[in-house]
Amino acid sequence: MLTMAQIQYIKYLRDKKDKSIMEIAETVDLNWRTAKKYADREDWSTPLKQQRCKKRPVMAPFEEIVDTWLIEDSLSPKKQRHTARRIYDRLVSEHQFSGGERTVREYVSRRKHELRIQEEERYARLEHPGGEAHADFGTAKVVEQGKLKEIKCLVLSFPFSNAGFPYAVSAENAECFLEALKRLFEHIGAVPQKIWLDNLPAAVAKVLQGSDRKLTEIFERFCLHYRFEAAFCNPGCANEKGHVENKVGFTRRNWFVPLPQFEDWEQLNSELLQKAEADMYRTHYEKGREIAALWAEERTKLLTLPGVPFEVVRLLTATVDKYCRVRFENHPYDVPRARPGQQVLLEVHWDQVEILNQELQPIGMLSRPYSTKETAIDWVAYLDIYRRKPRALNYSSYLQHLPPALREFFLNREGAARRQRIELVSELLRSGYQIQEIATAVAAATREGIEHDAGGVRHLLYRQTHGYIPETIPDDYTPACILNYAPDISIYDQLTRDGGGPGGV
Repeated sequence: MLTMAQIQYIKYLRDKKDKSIMEIAETVDLNWRTAKKYADREDWSTPLKQQRCKKRPVMAPFEEIVDTWLIEDSLSPKKQRHTARRIYDRLVSEHQFSGGERTVREYVSRRKHELRIQEEERYARLEHPGGEAHADFGTAKVVEQGKLKEIKCLVLSFPFSNAGFPYAVSAENAECFLEALKRLFEHIGAVPQKIWLDNLPAAVAKVLQGSDRKLTEIFERFCLHYRFEAAFCNPGCANEKGHVENKVGFTRRNWFVPLPQFEDWEQLNSELLQKAEADMYRTHYEKGREIAALWAEERTKLLTLPGVPFEVVRLLTATVDKYCRVRFENHPYDVPRARPGQQVLLEVHWDQVEILNQELQPIGMLSRPYSTKETAIDWVAYLDIYRRKPRALNYSSYLQHLPPALREFFLNREGAARRQRIELVSELLRSGYQIQEIATAVAAATREGIEHDAGGVRHLLYRQTHGYIPETIPDDYTPACILNYAPDISIYDQLTRDGGGPGGV
């Protein structure tokens, strides 16, 4: 909000100095819209009022849910945090929110306490005819078996129609890159006439002068097989394929939030492609037509698929060592059917390595290991959020990633009791115990009916971790006649009135 002195100065420049709106904006260092608002205002009868955050009753039942997601976002990768639109979509689909998107946007903006939208660099728009595509990798995180795993996602986007198709792989090597492109061609049922790319090592062996590139041998054969032209951006000029840069971000924000879980790559990619197809039933941001209609028009300009798919494979030779192993990418592979000193052929695929003898007969098939970056979920940090706001656990995106025993352990209590349980687990984690070890102890305590006893849970955890079973203490002092004595309580019936005694108790 401008001060009255600033407003008066704007009016002075406009009325007395006859300055243009742009000149005023530059002089006062304001957006031209703000300068125009005050420079050309005629009705000043109503005093300026400071904008106040209005209470929106429709948001009241959902504020804690949104707060939980925003707080959790502070611990998530910056590129995989909720946008206001994503929060609105989740409230509608998961919690039957009936308000408008604008209400959610205003609440999210206020709750973040700072401007999240940063002004992006403006690049000159590149016009692309239909039939051309951009391709680029993005990095995303997923949750697999309680661990955060960093993966790569290749996105093939079409600037003319704004269609985009993602495919997740383990790495950016040549086999993963070409296998992903091949799978996307097969999903689309056609091939772009030209694909714009970065100078990624999987495709470019050497950057020459100007636009010349020395391609890798396998990528060169891939281009010939599918008959498309590969075009490469100038080094450091990612804006030359800005469409796919934006599409990578769109994919990560909308389809990797909250962090997805998957059983295998086929399942993950099937879900991603389904979302990509569904996303086309919206209006193009500039052309005012449905993306699906533009894509149908653009698809007629694509090349047909070849009759035989390209086999993405790299052939290498190796020698079996004295332990009957071969080494590839610093990983030893056991080949029990080979003999020491034997020459073998490695047929390298994106997900496996097949070992062939000199007669080209398979003698081994091994999964290709990847040194994928993995980090455990920082449960201490997340539990600290839930400790301060125990009810937030009900809406947490990470609730499904807790071991089932701990999930029930927390949800079976409310308020202060839940906070105590969260504090107990947080304390045990800080003591060096693993989340699964604690879950096993909690499950055992629940079976024994002592889950409410913090000391009992700690004791069970210590026993299962250290293998401690207390010894029976021998009783050498109690007389044998008393040790196994079972009292006859029927004699007490004589003291009751019905039992014939002198009186009743």
